Amino acid sequence: YLLSIYSKKYLDEGTEEEQEAKSERNKKTITEMQRLMKEGGHIFWVAPSGGRDRKLEATQRFAPAQFDEA
Repeated sequence: YLLSIYSKKYLDEGTEEEQEAKSERNKKTITEMQRLMKEGGHIFWVAPSGGRDRKLEATQRFAPAQFDEA
């Protein structure tokens, strides 16, 4: 399964209709995640689509980015 949600950072962008559609999609995704959790045997990997976790130039290894409260 590939599930996606809109980051709260982007929920307020676009027209009112687009914002409502994004919010509705997020609700449907969360509902599907709840269903899968009840079913069992699944792993969830939550990653930002903006790719905030980048390779460190010094080590060429990935490191978690600082927490963004936005």
